[in-house]
Amino acid sequence: MSAWGRLWRLRRQNDKVKLAWVMFLAAGYFAVSGVVQAAQYAVGLARPVEYVLAAPAAVGAERLKALAALEGVVAVSCQREYTLASGEKSLTVTELSEAYLAQCYGLAATGASRMFWLSPESYRAFLGEAPAPARLEFRTEEGMGSGVFGQVEMLGGQAPGAVTKGSAVSLQDAVSVRVMTAHASLTGAQAAQMEALGFVVANRQALVTAAYETQLSLTRLGYGAITCLLALLAGRLLYATGKREVLGRAP
Repeated sequence: MSAWGRLWRLRRQNDKVKLAWVMFLAAGYFAVSGVVQAAQYAVGLARPVEYVLAAPAAVGAERLKALAALEGVVAVSCQREYTLASGEKSLTVTELSEAYLAQCYGLAATGASRMFWLSPESYRAFLGEAPAPARLEFRTEEGMGSGVFGQVEMLGGQAPGAVTKGSAVSLQDAVSVRVMTAHASLTGAQAAQMEALGFVVANRQALVTAAYETQLSLTRLGYGAITCLLALLAGRLLYATGKREVLGRAP
């Protein structure tokens, strides 16, 4: 008879063996949970993350090219922010390069109208219940304008709440850069290379959040592994004790 068969038979004869079953089942649960958490951790590490880098002066094509060449960098773009106003409502828009919009968000402008893409939250706040896409006139510091406004689910959070395509002329004096990295957190080497190029991370909260999530995941995995091991050891001890008691009572 197998070890599991003997354990199943002895459970009816001794409470310690019954408790051993509970410990083994708990160990199995924690083992499966650990595998799921490890898979989620691996997916999180591979998730691209965006950072905003600040420079003391206009970035320039050469530094932007050098930044794009760093290991782990998926895409880079100079960025410029400005505010649109319509009635009493306002919207902060981030201009990014056409290549960045296409590679990172899958967005491409079509037609002659200027296109603005908004997160669902930004869309509702600025255009209310108007069906998307919606054409709207607005004003900026430079004067009046108009454009088409659409919704994109993936915007918001780390990504801007509203984006539009910038041009080489409109972005040439930009002093901030948006960078998408292939992994969830910057390594020390990556940060040092960026600093060597004259950049500092402007949205440092993204670094803190990534480090916290990584540490939290590792802590959960560690506690899960320890709990699983303790449950196995307790199960083996209870089974051995219960087995001796049953055999001791046998005629």
